[in-house]
Amino acid sequence: MKRFNYIILLILLVNTLNCLYGIGRIGPIKHVGGIFEITNKKYVFEYPTDFRNPPSYSKNDIIKKWGEPSNTGTHNSCHYITYRDGFTWNIIGVVILIIPIPILIFPTGFDEKKIYFIEDKSIAYSENFHRGSHFFGYFCGDRPCRFEFGKSNDPVSNETELVRCGNPKNINDL
Repeated sequence: MKRFNYIILLILLVNTLNCLYGIGRIGPIKHVGGIFEITNKKYVFEYPTDFRNPPSYSKNDIIKKWGEPSNTGTHNSCHYITYRDGFTWNIIGVVILIIPIPILIFPTGFDEKKIYFIEDKSIAYSENFHRGSHFFGYFCGDRPCRFEFGKSNDPVSNETELVRCGNPKNINDL
């Protein structure tokens, strides 16, 4: 009977915590934003201080502030410049109760900041941030508790900002 009480107590304790158990992958997610300000900090985008009159930059403005870009190219009718800022990383780990244990950490590419232009005026930017992309297990948190298996997030966030460039054939090329 004591074992049964301990098992019930353990189940109640674990389910009342914000917890997850299973195996997951944290990887880079590309975020596309519309309005931005560049700062003196290299490769940092900030929200504009004046939302009614957000600044618009030319390629030369950004090159003067951040230096020569790593890459340039076109995306449909938009031109873009790219700055590389280190690597993107994937983390595969196991979560037991509420303790994350990383198992494998490896680089998957370059952390790129892109700025898109139409007629030499900036219209959007894209940058990577890390978020859980795949999860297999039981998850509790800001959403209802549930079992989750497979892909948990899209690889591109807010791609609608690039509608003015035309309809992209492959949204993962952003």
